[in-house]
Amino acid sequence: MIYFLPFRTHVIPYFAQSNILPITMLYFQLSSILMLDITTNSEPQNICNLFTFTQDMHQYSTRSASSGNYYINHSRLNHHRNSFSIVGAKIWNSIPESYRRLPKHIQKENSSITVCNFRNSGQLC
Repeated sequence: MIYFLPFRTHVIPYFAQSNILPITMLYFQLSSILMLDITTNSEPQNICNLFTFTQDMHQYSTRSASSGNYYINHSRLNHHRNSFSIVGAKIWNSIPESYRRLPKHIQKENSSITVCNFRNSGQLC
């Protein structure tokens, strides 16, 4: 509608050009920033307690533990699969380790570009 494009045109590049994110990408962006706050213990303790690092689950070193990933609790129930404790961990684990180490203000500035890159590479949950 905004650019008067044909009906079947992919709109994500136009959203990115306008600095507007679709709802799913906006959710990914805000969740990744919230997960950064959880990782640095900037959020309330009851929210931080929903997440456990993989290194706390295993007594031995694994690639997942050494990269700072969160442990994902597996469930057969769809209700639990869609909970923030699982989705947030999946989002955090899908972010490259080099991006996780950036300060929060830099992540916020570059988050729309990064979200579009994740979407294009197929890493988005």
